[in-house]
Amino acid sequence: MGKYLRKRFGFRNIYGKDHEKGAILPLSFGILLLFSFALLHLALLYETEKSFFQLVERQRYLETILFHGVKDVTEIIPPSGEGEDRVFYYDVGFVHFHILSMDSTSVMIEVYAELSTGENMIAHVRLDLETGDVLEWKEKLYRSSV
Repeated sequence: MGKYLRKRFGFRNIYGKDHEKGAILPLSFGILLLFSFALLHLALLYETEKSFFQLVERQRYLETILFHGVKDVTEIIPPSGEGEDRVFYYDVGFVHFHILSMDSTSVMIEVYAELSTGENMIAHVRLDLETGDVLEWKEKLYRSSV
């Protein structure tokens, strides 16, 4: 059958020897190399996505404790005025606030939030004293220790 296929499709052995015996090893190494590169690429994609999701989770925790810190600050704004500091501790980090300025209708507060992993964010928040609503929110600085 092999001789018939060679004659039919033009596969000729021009040197008089059978040189097809050594073709399997390089072909199998090539396929193995191809699958190794594909596996390495998939592993790198997995690690990249995993680190991205961890970064997003830490960022979400940071924004959440910053939000809850501002919410807790609005409940206890002291009537005394500027300069009072307070720290709120949460499971994933803490929030420190400092009253920057206060007038008859609003108060400007600097809020510093830090996670236990080291990421932190500073925001300047202007609150209405009568309603407790946020009038202005500026995230001033964000740094990551990772």
